[in-house]
Amino acid sequence: MFQTIYYPENYILTIINKTDQSVDIDVSLLCLDTNLCFIKGWAGIPPYGYINFSLPKEMSSFLNELGIKVVIFDKENGKIIFEESHFTKEDIPGNLIYSDPKDITYGPWWSMKYKNEYEGLLNVNEDDVVYDLGGNVGVFTKYILNQSPVKKVYIFEPTKKLIPYLEKTFLGLENVTIFEKGITGENKESVFHLFSHSVSNTLVDLENKNETYDGYEIVQCVNLQDFIIKNNLLTPTIIKMDIEGSEYESLEASTDDFFSTVRLLLLEYHNNTNGRIMWVIERFLNLGFKVCLKTECNLKDLSGNIILYK
Repeated sequence: MFQTIYYPENYILTIINKTDQSVDIDVSLLCLDTNLCFIKGWAGIPPYGYINFSLPKEMSSFLNELGIKVVIFDKENGKIIFEESHFTKEDIPGNLIYSDPKDITYGPWWSMKYKNEYEGLLNVNEDDVVYDLGGNVGVFTKYILNQSPVKKVYIFEPTKKLIPYLEKTFLGLENVTIFEKGITGENKESVFHLFSHSVSNTLVDLENKNETYDGYEIVQCVNLQDFIIKNNLLTPTIIKMDIEGSEYESLEASTDDFFSTVRLLLLEYHNNTNGRIMWVIERFLNLGFKVCLKTECNLKDLSGNIILYK
């Protein structure tokens, strides 16, 4: 039914309809080395016609390290009707991460591996205990394990449909434990809002939800400090916190002593109304941390990234 041609030197993927019927399709393009989706789109292709997808030039050289995979779905029922891989060199994928091929997930990997996401301050060693709060499909944890085997990684992710992907990605690794939990200030059940791209899932009930909104589910949330004590978990040395607006509540519910073992807190902040992030910065400065604002972020923006380190 289809033929696909990849032109890596021109950043173009061509999809040819080889039938005498017009077709409506959804298309995902995945990086072969990671199995993560970097483009999702749709197309109507006339009989014996074709359509070109342009790859983002800033990503193309990284994608071409191994090549790309094309996945085509029936637009009406969402089922996969065609798959084809285009290898640009013969090699074994080194960083396979499992996820829904319709979910755009390559951006975080690209930022960490190729864009100095944490300003050179994310240095890990075998003694580190890492808490990946808001683990999504495990991109951050996979990146960490590329740097060092580390003593332990705890992943907290409340999105139910992502848990099987996480379990498959980290199958057999005794130093990775996955919890289907959200992080807030209290131990409670909460409404968790879902979007077509899972990196946007949040406990915050955002106004003016757009067409990517997929409804909600009830999830179990925990106070992190309390959960660690009750379950006799190792205390953190590195925390990555990307919990889509619940960071203020979680930090407020944690004592100063809780952060005594932490040497690095990677914090993505949201809903920074009235400069809410400033009290976080002031608190951690008083605790002896240094503060680095990620390049291109501004403390006046509603969201951004800060790195708190010792």
